[in-house]
Amino acid sequence: MENFVSMPTISPDLLGEDAPRGDLHLRFELGGKARFAFPASGVVEVVELSTPQITALPNTSPALIGTFNLRGEIIWILDLEFCMQDSLFQNTTQTFPMIVIQEGEHLIGLAVYAIQGMVWLKTEEIAPSQSPLPFVCGQIEEEEILILDPAAILTSQCWAQKTPLLTH
Repeated sequence: MENFVSMPTISPDLLGEDAPRGDLHLRFELGGKARFAFPASGVVEVVELSTPQITALPNTSPALIGTFNLRGEIIWILDLEFCMQDSLFQNTTQTFPMIVIQEGEHLIGLAVYAIQGMVWLKTEEIAPSQSPLPFVCGQIEEEEILILDPAAILTSQCWAQKTPLLTH
């Protein structure tokens, strides 16, 4: 059975004076240690997948884990860590979280190690990134969180080069 977590859009103004200020982000892990975040506005939902739910595609790039049927729509599942660091996703359990992001009409699932939850990040606390990793658009130095740009991932040449099936 699929577990879905919808990503609501919440305005802090609706929550009162004590509400956190800033932009809502989804925090997650790659490689078991590295901490990243996506702006919640770029995230469609989070799905907990089990290995039997994935349709593997033989003779494709290692960046492409397979496909998944999300309420009648076929979603490509990509290994975000592979595209960022050329390190294959090592799933040691039968389930893993997938972050579904969207650019235009395209939905893509990104396999990650763990979801750490939602966090409010103040715009003034996000510094330009010094990271050599692709797709990083900022960082929170105190918490060692790298902010990723979902649109940059979906429009990246990295996906086109490593997953030629996505361009057709």
